[in-house]
Amino acid sequence: MVGDKVNITKNPKKVACISRTSYDLLVAFGLEKNIAGVFSNIKNNPWTKFFDENIDRKATLKYKESEESLLSQNVDLVFSPEKYLSDMWNKAGIPAATISLYHNNGFKNYVYYYADLITKIWDSKEVKQKAETWKNLMQKAIDEVSQKISKSNLPKKSIYYVRGDKNRGVNYTDNGNSFIEYIYSDLFNLDYIGKRFTNAQPSIEEVIKANPDFISLGGTYQNDLRKTLLKDYSHLQAIKNNKYFNIPLGLTPFEQLNIFSSVFIYDQANKIYPELFKFDVKNEIIKISKIFFNKDLSNELVDRMLKGLPFNG
Repeated sequence: MVGDKVNITKNPKKVACISRTSYDLLVAFGLEKNIAGVFSNIKNNPWTKFFDENIDRKATLKYKESEESLLSQNVDLVFSPEKYLSDMWNKAGIPAATISLYHNNGFKNYVYYYADLITKIWDSKEVKQKAETWKNLMQKAIDEVSQKISKSNLPKKSIYYVRGDKNRGVNYTDNGNSFIEYIYSDLFNLDYIGKRFTNAQPSIEEVIKANPDFISLGGTYQNDLRKTLLKDYSHLQAIKNNKYFNIPLGLTPFEQLNIFSSVFIYDQANKIYPELFKFDVKNEIIKISKIFFNKDLSNELVDRMLKGLPFNG
């Protein structure tokens, strides 16, 4: 995270991706062979094996992987999910940098931090070119959407996000200072309901009281949670008005910063502001898959990604 001070040897060859949002861009930028191990949740995503055919060769790591374990694996850099873990590993002589899903001062100024950090750590023309390509795609999506919405004078509406990377019920959400809150609040000018709650698991009564205009569902469990939402909470106005929708799923859930983040912006813009946007999201997914992974996605696979379904190959 911005503010960490750690000495990192250039071009590390045995990286531990324990931060969930660190693995995706490394693979996409051509550094897959430099990854020694990944957090177990990354391996549990069925799409991981499609985009990284060597994933089974990488060590499976715990959230709080021991210093002894990392040292025994000769890990030369850890991308950590939280600062206290980075401090622990750095103290043991294992360079660790925090790549968090959140930023205390808001995510707007953190969007390109990790991509820029990668280009500083690895001296590779290919890595720098791919990072720049990703940043250009991102900035294009951010500018296109935010500028048009800001000129539209549409009434401000509310959105509630169901966080489905863990199966904790429809009242498990995200409190903000995250990538998804930045997109919904700053770019889309929405009232992001998760910011109203003191923790990520508010009571179901609090969610019902909020009665959002839109509900989005993300993560690997999103379709199970969707069934619960339709069965038990059909009285919410978002359900009555058919204003609930899936968030695409890929190597990383699209609502977390990842290689398909520009597509996330386009997809959500189409769903929230159909009167303003008609982006060709399928083509964007196919294009990015080819550019960064040299993978040709079939229409069937693209449809599965868009519906938040697992890879079925």
